[in-house]
Amino acid sequence: MGSSIPEEGDLYMNVLDNTGKAWSFPCSAHHDETTGTVVSVCWDEFVREKGVRANDKMVLKEKSMAEGTIFMVDVKRRIRLFGEDIWADV
Repeated sequence: MGSSIPEEGDLYMNVLDNTGKAWSFPCSAHHDETTGTVVSVCWDEFVREKGVRANDKMVLKEKSMAEGTIFMVDVKRRIRLFGEDIWADV
């Protein structure tokens, strides 16, 4: 079973956020002698629009659907509610 990530070059990561909005993140892949294939993702526009802050969690999930596999991204922020920490959608 082969990897869908190319050894070198540019690619795009297409995802849906928790509102159903489609995002296409530019990525680049390169080979590193120590760790193998390294993929860098450009999240800048998503981070600005969603207001992502330090210590927020970005959760990437794979979801199988009739038309194929899609990726979903959620941003969670820890908030304190009645003395308890909970993770809420951003």
